[in-house]
Amino acid sequence: MNSLRGWRAVNHAADFHKLVLGQPGPAVVAFESGDCPPCRLQRRMLDTAWTQLDFVPTRVIVDMQRFPEIADQYRIVGYPTAALFADGVLVGRFPGLRGAAAIAYLRDQFENAGGTAARFREQMLNTFEGQKQLLA
Repeated sequence: MNSLRGWRAVNHAADFHKLVLGQPGPAVVAFESGDCPPCRLQRRMLDTAWTQLDFVPTRVIVDMQRFPEIADQYRIVGYPTAALFADGVLVGRFPGLRGAAAIAYLRDQFENAGGTAARFREQMLNTFEGQKQLLA
């Protein structure tokens, strides 16, 4: 099974501009390192959420060791970190928390959210079954 299922890796700095900054709509960028198991877990958690919400944003991976300048530009200081872009503009950073801390952090971030984010909160963060899927 391809661990990058649906995710597109940045292979050149110009890829980031094309895949994220030049695209209309939402994009999720996974800032990670190739030798980081929690980074792969982060992608799996995000994929689970998108599946539950029937929502598929543009999904991009930036290897922070290969492209530190991109991470620096958006003040990403550690990995894994997911960043949400809307129409090429950074709208949120989600540091790689794990377990109960990740659920608490996401609940706080999505507390007043509407639309798709509200559905994510209701289905995935506010139910035991959703939390189990995210943390599996």
